[in-house]
Amino acid sequence: IQNGGVGKNYQMEFIEEVQVKTSSFEAEFGGALGGVINVVPKKGSNEWHGALLTYLSSNAFNANNVDRALTTNPTLPSLNTTTRMDSIPEYYMANKDQSTTVEPGYQAGGPLWKNKLWVFSSYIPSISTTRRVTNFTGTLNPGPRSLTSTTTSHNAYNRLDYGVTNSLRLFASMNYGYFRQTGALGGQDSAAGQLNTGATTDPNTLRSDTGSVNPLSIWTFGGDWTPTPKLVVSARYGYFFNNTSQRGVPIGTRYIYQATVNSSSVDLAGQPFPASSINTSGYANIASNLATAYDAYKRKGLNVDASYFVHFAGTHTFKTGYFRSTQTNDVLRTFNGGAVNLFWGQSYAPVTSNTACDGIIAANQSNGLPGVCQGRYGYFVVGTNVVNTGSDQQSAQAFYFQDSWQVGHGLTLNLGIRLDQETQPPFDPTRFPTVKFGWGDKIGPRLGGAYDVMHNGKLKVYASYGQFYDIMKLGLARGSFGSDYWHNCVYAMDSATYTAITPTYPIGGGCPASGPAPGVTVGRFIENVDFRATKADPRDPAISPTMKPMKQHEFVTGADWAMTPSWALTFRYARKRLDNAIEDMSITDNLGFYIGNPGTQFADLLHRPVVTPDDNGNNYMTTVPFCSECPGAVKASRRYDGAEFRFAKRPGAG
Repeated sequence: IQNGGVGKNYQMEFIEEVQVKTSSFEAEFGGALGGVINVVPKKGSNEWHGALLTYLSSNAFNANNVDRALTTNPTLPSLNTTTRMDSIPEYYMANKDQSTTVEPGYQAGGPLWKNKLWVFSSYIPSISTTRRVTNFTGTLNPGPRSLTSTTTSHNAYNRLDYGVTNSLRLFASMNYGYFRQTGALGGQDSAAGQLNTGATTDPNTLRSDTGSVNPLSIWTFGGDWTPTPKLVVSARYGYFFNNTSQRGVPIGTRYIYQATVNSSSVDLAGQPFPASSINTSGYANIASNLATAYDAYKRKGLNVDASYFVHFAGTHTFKTGYFRSTQTNDVLRTFNGGAVNLFWGQSYAPVTSNTACDGIIAANQSNGLPGVCQGRYGYFVVGTNVVNTGSDQQSAQAFYFQDSWQVGHGLTLNLGIRLDQETQPPFDPTRFPTVKFGWGDKIGPRLGGAYDVMHNGKLKVYASYGQFYDIMKLGLARGSFGSDYWHNCVYAMDSATYTAITPTYPIGGGCPASGPAPGVTVGRFIENVDFRATKADPRDPAISPTMKPMKQHEFVTGADWAMTPSWALTFRYARKRLDNAIEDMSITDNLGFYIGNPGTQFADLLHRPVVTPDDNGNNYMTTVPFCSECPGAVKASRRYDGAEFRFAKRPGAG
């Protein structure tokens, strides 16, 4: 749940059962709005079972590549914002790669000590190799070159179960995954004779050691204790670790063409571009120099619950439990040198101020050139992408109680409540506060019931209501609370000799937090844009002090009717409504982002007082609305209504 996705993709051979709860799940499940997926892994038994298996795929078994990428035709006039000329699109037909994937493996399970100690073990590696021949056409090292990329995955699962006594059973398991990718490929040549825009790359810059290493492991320990026939106590502890580290990343300034320059390209004065600048969009002098030194994610979780069976006014199954988890992210991701995007023949639209380009425009007009925001050959950007640094740890706790009550006379009730508490510190505590949701902020009732109408099991009607809260993702804190750094230094490009652009600032590809890029002495500076400008002014806080957690409520009802022993008719209706969302918001990117609930007074940035810079760049609090005639902020809305009818025939015997 670092970014709302899956932490580990289980091999299907490791799985015994998958449980999916799409709605109306009990109070013991939390931290999700849409549903809960619970994977039950395999374990050993009193009989030995095993299998040897393999999987093989190859390009020899496939037709031509099915991907037909929509690109711009690099041989025709390219995009030119000055002359208002669009580029011409085409579908690129790529050659088929030589590829092979092999996945051998085994699985085995059985008793080490019958009725006492059981083991299950499985290991399934995956080795994938892709070979590609590219005919390189650039000035450096031209000619055909065969390059190879290899990915290797190690997937292992081992579990040990121990029956200490008849009432106590313990287990421990380890799920290990290791992924390694090596080798950079050239651009794919065309099967239809089209121009390969990646063919002008110097093949010597495509290193065989380029790639990444991704170790991953999951450790789980637990036990089940049945001290009496009426009481069951369970405990689970889990540890998850994942890291990404890149290898073979080049060092130096990377220049990337964001537009094609060909023989038909003309500069601002209407003259052809120098022959030395001719190249295709996407060309880069070296492979990407954006390197992840480490991006480690850890999660620890503890679950303890107890179930107690009681006969009183029917039959009750009381269940209560406690949950605690911590998530940690430690990251260092930056450029190994400068990063420069070259926008040949294009005009720039200022972001920080409508007047940021007035000097450039005036200078162009005084030299008899069109009054546009660009240099003679376009503009360039130093920076280009997000880098990350820092560490953070989030914690969450939950307590729940539920009662499955068989009242009698065909009536069953499920009554529960869940309370959650959450703490999300920022990556940069010197600038941003900690977000906390207390026990009273996330109270989720779960109520449901079912009734056997005819008391013979043939017709059942049911209904449920629940409130559900999401857990804040670490990705939000990473992106908005001090880890992300993304500054673009924008310049008018007055010389076609782009290699003279030599940024020296060591962070973010060469663009500092303010002002022009150190070391860049060519081109005319336009502006420095902060694309992660979260507000950090105490007069106008970035994080809403009254922010509520993300919440959804839902109502479900339905009926199951066994019309005959073979045929059944079912009906189900679900109604879901979003109560609160958490979003980032801003007036413009450069004025800074806020985090809060859409639709609240805090989110109404166009009408409420905010801190904004004056003409000299000094921040002040303004009470003048940015747009008094604009409508107010709109509350987040997600309205789902679904009805399902199903007429099904049950399989007969045999």
